[in-house]
Amino acid sequence: MGDTLSSRFKGGKDGTLWYYRSIADRYLALKVGPLAEELKRVVTRLEQLAE
Repeated sequence: MGDTLSSRFKGGKDGTLWYYRSIADRYLALKVGPLAEELKRVVTRLEQLAE
């Protein structure tokens, strides 16, 4: 859905990616478990696709 999907979020594409990257980084710092690593992986992939 590309940019159509990101327009649904108030922060747009860049703001939404920043938000999820911030959450992933925080969860990794807190060592909350394997889901933090999965979130990091997914956010990284989303960032790559957004380029």
